[in-house]
Amino acid sequence: GLFNSLKQSITESYKEAIDFEKNMSMVQTLTGGTKQETNKLSKELTQMGINLGKTPTEMAKGMHQVQSMTDKSVDSMKVLDQSTKMAVASNSQVNETVAVGVGIVNAFGMSMDDLSTVYDKLFKVIDIGDVSMQDMYQSMGTLTTSAVRANVPFDEMLGQLSFLTTNGLDATSAITALARAYDGIYEK
Repeated sequence: GLFNSLKQSITESYKEAIDFEKNMSMVQTLTGGTKQETNKLSKELTQMGINLGKTPTEMAKGMHQVQSMTDKSVDSMKVLDQSTKMAVASNSQVNETVAVGVGIVNAFGMSMDDLSTVYDKLFKVIDIGDVSMQDMYQSMGTLTTSAVRANVPFDEMLGQLSFLTTNGLDATSAITALARAYDGIYEK
């Protein structure tokens, strides 16, 4: 009864704290920051998570993803803030939105200042088409690589993806079909 519920709650809190510390340790390794800087960042991430409805561990995983995909000149808190808002809007994990959004910015040679616009366009595809952020997370890397090699602009790629998914093709099939079509263009 009550004792088991309390025990489970304490166990979950303990696991969350351990996961958070593990992820913050990975962030510290990537940033080369001091323990004091990492502690300050931990507090900022926890507060951002509270404000946006995400757990500290999810925020730390997201920051780790940001740090692993960007260079030191990028405002990582701004990227994480935009990515977290997209995660909330698309009902997904922060690290997934970072991987998709930052991956697109990097692949298409955009500036991180374009990230908000990228997320706006991705949200429209999610809203209009039968695509989720999880679908994009699983295979958008393949699609963007193929599109870039075939010189297909970002907006055109998203328009085609949206068209295919609104006309009955599931997300995985649409992404695979587009990537294969772009690969065919590239090979010619």
